Amino acid sequence: MKPTGTITIKAERGLLLVTASRYAAPLVDEIKEHIPRPDREWTKPSWEIKAAHLEVVREFVATVAKAEGWEVLDYTAATQEDVEGQRAAIDQADLDRHVGAVLAVLPKLPPRSLALVAWNGRVLELELHQFLGEELFREVREASLKVYKPTLLMPGIERKRDYTSTLRIAADPRLIRALAELAGVRQEGRATNVEHLQVLDLDLAELFEDGSVAHFAGVNGKAWVGLTYLEVDVESWETTHRAWQLALTEERIYVVFQREKMVRELLEEPGHSYFAPASGFAVAPPERPSSVAAFVREAHLEAWFVEWAADLVAATTVTSSAISRSMGPLWYDHCWDHPADALLAHLRNTMRPRVNDLLQLLGWSGAFIDERIAAVSALKEQAVANCLEEMRANAAELARPLFKSMTKDDLLTLGTGHGIALKKSATKPQLIAELLAHSVVMEEIIGLSARQAAATR
Repeated sequence: MKPTGTITIKAERGLLLVTASRYAAPLVDEIKEHIPRPDREWTKPSWEIKAAHLEVVREFVATVAKAEGWEVLDYTAATQEDVEGQRAAIDQADLDRHVGAVLAVLPKLPPRSLALVAWNGRVLELELHQFLGEELFREVREASLKVYKPTLLMPGIERKRDYTSTLRIAADPRLIRALAELAGVRQEGRATNVEHLQVLDLDLAELFEDGSVAHFAGVNGKAWVGLTYLEVDVESWETTHRAWQLALTEERIYVVFQREKMVRELLEEPGHSYFAPASGFAVAPPERPSSVAAFVREAHLEAWFVEWAADLVAATTVTSSAISRSMGPLWYDHCWDHPADALLAHLRNTMRPRVNDLLQLLGWSGAFIDERIAAVSALKEQAVANCLEEMRANAAELARPLFKSMTKDDLLTLGTGHGIALKKSATKPQLIAELLAHSVVMEEIIGLSARQAAATR
């Protein structure tokens, strides 16, 4: 939907500046017909005309505007405040017309035909995932601010996009609510009729900042934070794999984040390394303030965050990571996770004289962080020791299937390498039984010897 065209007349430096919001051939013809060549000059984006032709300019501009259905913004006939008010009224009328057209066409779309793929400031981008037919597609195109088909330059960069026909509409609360209604309210994690848009059924718990910040309660006791979509940079908060999640009240539209999940994602955002006491840090600490502290303060989560962080660093248990479990024995401390790993890494990375805002929020010192890192390291080292001890205690059970997978010649070679006299005439079960009587051989075959050698290097 094209916005209402405008022709602006301004007086500057003894000249009239005549500017059209988009090209209008009739205006160019009128200027060339009524203004002598020495008195006019095209200087993009305006025609510069000598001020003596003001009345003539007003006359033919009014004629062209009436014929084209455009509006005239004449700064020479009204105050700047009045003209800006006129411009604002035009913009509002265009917005109302656009909103009305989109609201009229949305109910006509087939189910699951839309995917929200971008939310850039005041504009939403929606991909079409269903064939609409020529007439309905024309109606969609005329109602939209723009319809285009993006070029696929680098596959996988924008994971939400299928690079089909895409329409742009205003991020107006009336349209956001209409899309929310089209999507349907769903419980957390459920699919919706508008892909990448989730409207959650949350209970409002508390309001802050005149309602621009809200705390919500979800199912299973999960806590959520909501910021009105006008108060948050929706595009920057969203990641390439996450749907936009909304909660609606009668007065406001909130972009919502699961409290603990959001804080953890900020702790682990690019630029911060994971905490691994044995291997150190993967990247140099960035010279910038902590975005975690900014979010915690903006979302009024200070009291919760301080208590949550204290509980994390006080935890006395570590767990094996899923990746480590899939790769083999857990005999290195980086194979073990502590609840405070990401927090401690973030705090260590942001310990700078000018960027210690998160430490100040928590009321912690660098010495306290060092103490907790040492404590976590000790927990992981103990977990490794327990793992090694368990492997030694169960060496026979662990080694037996490995021996069974070896050939008889391999078993004989293994025994010879350890000075064990094995009879070539012995059966494979007899060879295995003999090798299982030697702890050194068992520890070698299950990898304990290699682990101990690596630890002493």
